[in-house]
Amino acid sequence: MSDQKPSTSNNSNMKWISVTIIVLVVLFLFKGEIAKLIDRTHSVSLNADGFSLTTQTVTTPLGKTIISGPPTLETAGITAETEPTFAVEDGFKINWNPELWTNNEKLKAANDVILFLLYSVPDGYQPSISIASYSGYTSAESFMDSVSHLGRTVIKEELGASDATAIRTSTAELGGTKVNFIERIIYNEKNGLVYVASTSRPEQELGNEKLWNSTRKVLNSFRLN
Repeated sequence: MSDQKPSTSNNSNMKWISVTIIVLVVLFLFKGEIAKLIDRTHSVSLNADGFSLTTQTVTTPLGKTIISGPPTLETAGITAETEPTFAVEDGFKINWNPELWTNNEKLKAANDVILFLLYSVPDGYQPSISIASYSGYTSAESFMDSVSHLGRTVIKEELGASDATAIRTSTAELGGTKVNFIERIIYNEKNGLVYVASTSRPEQELGNEKLWNSTRKVLNSFRLN
């Protein structure tokens, strides 16, 4: 009578089947969180305390858009130390290339905003970026919970590393064209104001990539002063 030994290959197969099942269950349960991580990219710096998160971006219709942290050469074409083109004391600051963008005072007054930037091209599509301030909110999250735009459908709301920064993307039909709206929201604890930098991009391609890369960089340069 011969002794029968357990098959090691069978045990090994069962082990990997079990691991695969566990991985699939985890992917199913946390697919939303995993998708958010894939959608986000980070920049890190090395200091005396080790690695620290400095800039976090999310994907929007403009590309990699900063949700928290300072501007970088990659995201905004500037660093946090770059002198701003425009700044509000204890408020915010922002940079733009004066050869490509103009500060339009008429549109600023018409839209009741602090700043209205218009892409400077003699003809063709002209993107714009406006910045408005809001009082009575204690965070970027409380602002998003309370303020919405008539006629727009919210696609995504993302909070930064804290609830002091956020990005909201939405869409609307304007003149038969679907338009994407991107809002960068920053709460300034110093003065208790929420600052919102807003821009839009039609879903159909209008303008070249230089135009939209410039729009993304200006939006990414928006930061607290």
